[in-house]
Amino acid sequence: QIARQLSIIVQNIGLLSETRQRLEEVNLLLDFSRRLSGLSPTEILQALLDSSLRVVSPAHAGVVLLWDESEEVLVPKAASNYVDNESTMEIIYRMGEGLPGRVFASRHAQIIDEINFTADYNLSADSLLLYRKATGGRLPVSSIAVPIQTNERSMGILILDNFNTTGAFRQDDEAILSSLTQQVALSLENVRLVQATQERAAQLQALNSVAAALSSSLNRDELIASLLDRISTLIAFDTAILWMRSEDQLVVAEARGFSDTEDRKGLSVSVEDSILLKQMIQSGQAISVGDVCTDPRFSSLVEAKNFSWLGLPIMVKGKVIGVIALEKAEMYYYTSDQIQLAATFASQAAVAIDNANLFEESLRRTSELDERSQRLALLNQFSSDLSGSLNADQVLRLTAS
Repeated sequence: QIARQLSIIVQNIGLLSETRQRLEEVNLLLDFSRRLSGLSPTEILQALLDSSLRVVSPAHAGVVLLWDESEEVLVPKAASNYVDNESTMEIIYRMGEGLPGRVFASRHAQIIDEINFTADYNLSADSLLLYRKATGGRLPVSSIAVPIQTNERSMGILILDNFNTTGAFRQDDEAILSSLTQQVALSLENVRLVQATQERAAQLQALNSVAAALSSSLNRDELIASLLDRISTLIAFDTAILWMRSEDQLVVAEARGFSDTEDRKGLSVSVEDSILLKQMIQSGQAISVGDVCTDPRFSSLVEAKNFSWLGLPIMVKGKVIGVIALEKAEMYYYTSDQIQLAATFASQAAVAIDNANLFEESLRRTSELDERSQRLALLNQFSSDLSGSLNADQVLRLTAS
């Protein structure tokens, strides 16, 4: 009887301990959720790492990496408790590369009871040197890797390492970390949506300001000279060229960002000699190139300083009258939203140029009509003077004048 009671007491103590642990986890999640409000993405990821190391006691160190869509790599955003955290922050992973890249690609959390460093961290020589420097020469014995993701998007990954014990992490650790990373994923998505909305609103406001400025100018030459300065308020570039079409030639009307900017003005190229320009003129669509070094439409003989290229046709009444070409040093710099914004600017520029052309044409016609009216008035006056005179000498005098 006493043994049975002792057994029940032990079970109750175990249940009580488990209940307390669950309450602590719930409190941690609630506190964590409250902490995320109002934080920046970097602060959110640091909070995730701090909380993870606090709640998962076997973890000695950890790192959080985010997926960079443009570069297609996992980039460290927070690291703690390594011998050299700064070195940890320098190690990037491609999709499927090393433990972080492999788990990120799988979209499933993974507990690694015993790290096989050669297989789990098949990194480049430089990255291996950085890793050994980051850990002070010690290698992790066991790890747990949990993706940061929503149902639609994979955002990054959390890695926690233990340097002493095999099988250090349990399924309970994976469960609590999955809850934390899920909250972080939702917070990051909310921040992204808010930032996207704010950026979109700012872009629309800037676009409206530019449109108003363009529509207020009816001097064609002044309008064309201002286009590159106007678009720079909407889209960043390192160099820019405005080509204006003259039959089968494109002539540089304006340029920005070159060491020989003034010398470039007036230079011309045949449409047939440029595949990109020819394609834009034929299709009337913008063309974006993320890396000119890998695009056969760019000459391989010229060493590229700017890798991103964006071409924007200026169309008036279905005909391309000009092209804006922007360049940026970073690869894959121009996003789909930026391309759409720039294309909208090009359309507004086309309307403004067409209006300026119509205005100048109306001025020319008004001048011609005024000149004709003056001639008709002189002829009427001459006819009236002739009809009122029968003196031959006076008629000759009027005719001569």
